[in-house]
Formats: sequence, C-alpha cells, structure tokens
Amino acid sequence: MEKIEGVLRAFVGEHEQRVVALCDLAAPEKVWEIRGAMPMLAASVLKLPLVMRAAEMMAEGTLDADEQVPMNAFEVAGWSNILAVLDRKSISVREVAGLSLAASDNSTASWLFERIGAEPVNALMARLGCGEGNVLTYSFNEAILNERRKQHSNTMTAQGALKLLHAVWTQPVYAQVKGWLYNCVRGPRLRGYFGGDVYNKTGSLSGVVNDVGVLTDGTRAVAVAVFTRGETDAPACAREIGLLAKGVWGAISHS
Repeated sequence: MEKIEGVLRAFVGEHEQRVVALCDLAAPEKVWEIRGAMPMLAASVLKLPLVMRAAEMMAEGTLDADEQVPMNAFEVAGWSNILAVLDRKSISVREVAGLSLAASDNSTASWLFERIGAEPVNALMARLGCGEGNVLTYSFNEAILNERRKQHSNTMTAQGALKLLHAVWTQPVYAQVKGWLYNCVRGPRLRGYFGGDVYNKTGSLSGVVNDVGVLTDGTRAVAVAVFTRGETDAPACAREIGLLAKGVWGAISHS
C-alpha cells in the first residue's frame, strides 16, 4: 500500500494542480488518490461519457448506428482530422462514435454532441456514481472550445473517471467503447512505459495533459485517472504519466 502511495506522491510532487486516482478493477471500492474529488478541466476526456451514452442509445435503438452522416455535415477542424483522408460521401453513426473516441476527432464529437445533447451525458455520469464536478456543458466545436475553455465548465474528477472506466470494463453495453479505447491514437502518456495493454482516453489543452485508462496484462486490470493544469512542458508531463503507470503497476502487482 505504501509503495502505491509513494508512486502517486512522486508524480504529484509540489504540483498543486495535478490529481490522480487509481483502483484495481477487481476491487474498485478501494481507491488510492491524491485530490481525486477535485474538478479539473477534462478536455477530450469528456468524449468518453459522450460516446458511452451513444453506445447505450445504439443498443436501445434510439440512435441508429447504421445511419449515414454526410461528410459535409462535419465542421472543418483546426486540429489533425482523420476525416480529411476519407474518400467517402458519408460515414455511419457507429463510425462517428468510434472516431470521436479512438481518434479524438473534434468534428465527429461535435456532431455527436449536437445529436445527443449534454443532459443525457450528465445523467449517465450521475447514474454511474461519478459525483459532483463531472459536467459536460458545451460541445467540442473548436471555436466554442477556444471561447469557453477559461470558464472551467467542462470538468471531470479523477474519482469520476474511475467510475466510467469500471463501467466500460464490466458492462457489455460498452463493449465497442472498450475496443475504441484500446485503439486510442493520442500520444504515449499511460502507454509510454507499460508493457501490457492499455485502454485509454487522453485530453489536451494549453497546460492540460490528461489521461484516463485501464492497464492490464490479461489477468489483472488497474484503472488510472490523471488530470493536470498549469503544465509548462507537455512532453515531460506525458513521460511522467508514463512512469506513473509503470510504477503503479509494479506496486499494485505486489500489494
């Protein structure tokens, strides 16, 4: 137990705007954390509950997974956008959801937000026990993100992220979401130095380097949630998150 706490303290150090929480998914009631209930700017991590709600709706039949969305329905994105290389007239709602998570595509996530809305996503987080401070307020439209990110309203807690990861790991309705997390293409972070499989979702803004995910060797699964603010060297912070994951796995495997 002390080894796990030591790994967390080493990562947080003197940074007052770093938070972290983790649990073994076989015993999720035991959580190790530092500032795990502090609401933090979530950035693209909030695409996780958005896509989880989409998965529920597709299973319910209230969102048609095979509906074709014209390519001109998506806004032009300033960030790298996988849609730019697709020579197609349309993609399915299922593909929209997958790209929103695996590629963290703002254009598809913005379309999904407009179709679903914030309230059902917030209701999902409440239902899964995420608690206060887990709030989706505005979409992933890049103009809106740039205008409103200083309002600190799209937030998540590390504790809340663990609840979402546990649901993805244990509830069959989220099986496709789990697969998309496995194929997340945004940076090393939790994936950096861990030798097993990682199912994760990153979030990035200026000074914000986030990652939430599940580390597994096929027999054991550990959920880890990291949120930061005020980072001046994003690549260095990403490496520290990678070392955190490696250290956490080593400590919890011997606990």
